[in-house]
Amino acid sequence: MSCLNGTERPRERLFAIGFLVVLLVGLVLPSATARAQVPIQDTAPLPAADSLFRAGVEVYEAGQFDSAFFRFRRLIEEFPSNRSTTAAHMMAVRAAYRAGLHDEAVTLASGFLDRYPSSGYTQDVRDAMNLAIEAQRVAERRPVNLGVILSLDGDQVSASQEMFNGIRMAVDDYNQVHPAEPIRIVFRNTEGGGRRVTEAVRELADMEATAIVGTLYSEDALTAAAAAESENIVFVAPLATDDRVSRGRSYVFQANPSIEVRGRLMARFAVYGLRIDRLGVIAEETARGLGTTLTDSFLKEASELGAEINLVALLPTDRAWFDLGSYVDADTLAHVDGLYVPVVTDDPVSTAGAVLSSLDRMGADLRVLGNSTWHELPMKGSASNYMTTYNNEFYPDDTRPEVTAFRDRYFEFAGRDAGRIAFTGYDVAAYLLSVMNFRDGLSLAERIREEPMYRGLGHRIDFDGGQINQGLFYLRYRDGQLELIR
Repeated sequence: MSCLNGTERPRERLFAIGFLVVLLVGLVLPSATARAQVPIQDTAPLPAADSLFRAGVEVYEAGQFDSAFFRFRRLIEEFPSNRSTTAAHMMAVRAAYRAGLHDEAVTLASGFLDRYPSSGYTQDVRDAMNLAIEAQRVAERRPVNLGVILSLDGDQVSASQEMFNGIRMAVDDYNQVHPAEPIRIVFRNTEGGGRRVTEAVRELADMEATAIVGTLYSEDALTAAAAAESENIVFVAPLATDDRVSRGRSYVFQANPSIEVRGRLMARFAVYGLRIDRLGVIAEETARGLGTTLTDSFLKEASELGAEINLVALLPTDRAWFDLGSYVDADTLAHVDGLYVPVVTDDPVSTAGAVLSSLDRMGADLRVLGNSTWHELPMKGSASNYMTTYNNEFYPDDTRPEVTAFRDRYFEFAGRDAGRIAFTGYDVAAYLLSVMNFRDGLSLAERIREEPMYRGLGHRIDFDGGQINQGLFYLRYRDGQLELIR
């Protein structure tokens, strides 16, 4: 839910002045009452806590209220008995209100007033809470709750913030168009994973959230999926690629195409889209098994579609890419028109370059087919020699005005460039909100399965009757340029 309006009410101006005075006094000279509430040994200043507090104040003053809220809340959770704790509570409540997270502001304020009834910040917190309550009453009807679950673990905070920003912008855009049917974000921190993820899903189900979006990784998505299915609530995992997340479930959806889906759809595109019927595969037997999964799904689909498989070569190590001639016979390549090379590596430029150089040395005359690792490589000329074609799940086309507009808006909103995770948060939330807005008698899960392809800013979303997104982009290198062909 967005803030009330762009102007500051007299009451809020008084609140702001009072806040600044109390904050400065509270940080420099805590009251005797506050000292009596917390053991002296627990109130010693901690550099990490003070640094986190200052960072929160900086982004708050810059108008990045979502980011400020995350920082102050993290300080409260990690340093519950530090000298900055009550000030952080105060700032968290105010940041939550200014960010439009009114439920969070009221919850935090209520907890603060119960725990610190004699704090010097009590009146300021109460004023902020009243503003948040007033904002809640503005809506003419009860808003629809959209649950968001993300972890504030130290190594996930940045990505979680970026995902949340994208979701928040999509919700704000929706609410501007549908003011009489507002969507309210209800956030739950899943820090620690495991049981906390399950608890978060159940809490959101108890709050009658219509759907839940979240988790960054497949491990947490698996836990959330099990809980969501048991609660009969739609859960959309924006990034998970492990197809076990949604396997055998009716309420769980994966917006990121799984590894198996990518290999299978590349085979289908090769046979039906490119009309190639003599295929081969070269892949590395990686420890993570991604190359093997891509290979197996590609071969299975190609065979079922009637293609002729004339080469299957599994390389023992990543160094083998630099010496393909020792593992692949040039005469065999002569019977291959399309060579699928799903590269899984941390150094795509060097590996892809080695593949192309090896094919040059063997005098290969074929089309290279690839996975997302082949995206936007610098050796466009060499890749064009083999009309290298691949599929990718993410392609923000900057020739589209709405894409460049989003980049500008995101920078203004977050103070940094929009990365893939920001686009993902926006696209998944915007898609889900568009589906939630239907009134055709179908359940949300049924509608998601039947909805035609949705074209987002950087993603295509099409569940095609199932639980895993089938929407991919197909690109090729030609004449030294990268171009979208479907």
